[in-house]
Amino acid sequence: PDKGGDAREFCRLQQAYLTLVGKSTATDYELTVGPQLALPSTQGQAKDFELREHRTLVASWFERHGADLDQHVANQLQVLEDLGLEVSDVGSTNHNERGDLMRNQCFYLSLARSYLRGRDHARSELESTALFFKRVVEAAVLAAHPDWGGERVGEDVQVFSDFLFFVLDSNALLSELAVAIFDSVSGGVEVYR
Repeated sequence: PDKGGDAREFCRLQQAYLTLVGKSTATDYELTVGPQLALPSTQGQAKDFELREHRTLVASWFERHGADLDQHVANQLQVLEDLGLEVSDVGSTNHNERGDLMRNQCFYLSLARSYLRGRDHARSELESTALFFKRVVEAAVLAAHPDWGGERVGEDVQVFSDFLFFVLDSNALLSELAVAIFDSVSGGVEVYR
């Protein structure tokens, strides 16, 4: 609000954030220092990485840390309601420029759905916008990591949300965006700017 924004909108967003991290209202400590992480940081610990099914991985993580997964998911649902957001399943397949079917495209389709801000867009507009985002993001990633082509970046390769770091400040269309990714399995949210 100090830069000309609407104070009510800021307070609504702040309250949604506090709900997400498990607080009902801000304390003096949180206003000066900030809230604690919902789960302790594992920074500095080196562990082997195993790719597992997401739902199983999240459940085991919450169980291991004694955290209430159902409460985190409920908090996220409350945040979505507080922000006036809705869940919209836009599928996971799209077509490339040659018309070939591509799988694992849910990230780009969701990004396009949010960018277009509406439910009344034709599927073709959603798909073309998603394909554009895919090409822009992947071009930026491959410019930084050309060796990732075909394995971490490709037509049917599932994208990592971390790829947004490569593009949000560099592409004219995407440079003004902030992206919030809500994980309905863990109740978590990632914000990229």
